[in-house]
Amino acid sequence: MTSSSDALRLEAVTKHFGAKSIVNNLSLHVAPGEIVALLGASGSGKTTLLRLICGILKPDAGRVLIGGIDVTDTPPERRGLGYVFQDYALWPHLSTLENLLLVMHAEPKKAARDRAVELLRTVGLSGFEASRPERLSGGQRQRVALARALAVRPKLILLDEPYSALDPVLREGLRAEVARLIRSGGRSALHVTHDPDEAFAVADRLIVLGRGTVLDDGVPLTVYSAPRSLESARALGRLNELEVVIRAGIAQGAGFEWAVESRDGTATLAWRWEHSVIGAHGVPVTLERLAPLRGSRLGVWQCFGVRLIAPTGAEALGATASLSVAGQNLLVFHH
Repeated sequence: MTSSSDALRLEAVTKHFGAKSIVNNLSLHVAPGEIVALLGASGSGKTTLLRLICGILKPDAGRVLIGGIDVTDTPPERRGLGYVFQDYALWPHLSTLENLLLVMHAEPKKAARDRAVELLRTVGLSGFEASRPERLSGGQRQRVALARALAVRPKLILLDEPYSALDPVLREGLRAEVARLIRSGGRSALHVTHDPDEAFAVADRLIVLGRGTVLDDGVPLTVYSAPRSLESARALGRLNELEVVIRAGIAQGAGFEWAVESRDGTATLAWRWEHSVIGAHGVPVTLERLAPLRGSRLGVWQCFGVRLIAPTGAEALGATASLSVAGQNLLVFHH
């Protein structure tokens, strides 16, 4: 539910570039103290949406409200936002401390310096005040960027795929740390990403964006297990798909025949990889190759000419088995 006190609220926002519509009558909100992940593939409108929120672009229609105040016509520097960019955007000729002080020019010098030093301590960078960006690791530069975003006392922090340039191990630890720091200050954040794992790791709520509009909005696990559309389901990955025809509660296609609770018609039948059960009952499958991921052992199984991904045990390549899926885990998307 939205309210006038939302940290961020977009009302029917639309943006065109020429004849092409990039953001289409889009409405969303971020509640106070909430971290919302905005997930979408390239071209879904994420970057344009961020530019509309921070004021680099002006919508062709609709309103942008921050803290209940209409800022649609307000310049970027007066919106009270903190922004953490993909490439950190630190000033290379300035020290870590100077990067913060430059955005704190409205405060008395001593008070600004004391608060900047405290912010650096908060993000674990005490002792690095005099270091320039080139002498810092990627994770340290990211924490400087976060401290600088916090230095402007933001009403809202925008994070634009902030970990895309980091290696996977550093990314996992840092995203948890940054989310903790944002929450510890009672701040709100809109975290833009194309990585479903990252969205699940940081977000209280997940919004899936596609074709410039909101496809899904809810608690991350709910959006994952019960997506509103096939496009939303695909955005979260780990999906098996079959084209079927449904008649009298039976879905048939490519040799498959499964009972479903759905109206008749043509549809895509889908389910998450982890919901496939390899055992003695179900449709016959043959293990074609292994596709292991950290923490799980997955296989590519051949079935009636269709390749499906499912967990495996100790099966050898070429092994035959049966694959089944519990009815509550089947997703039906009618055409």
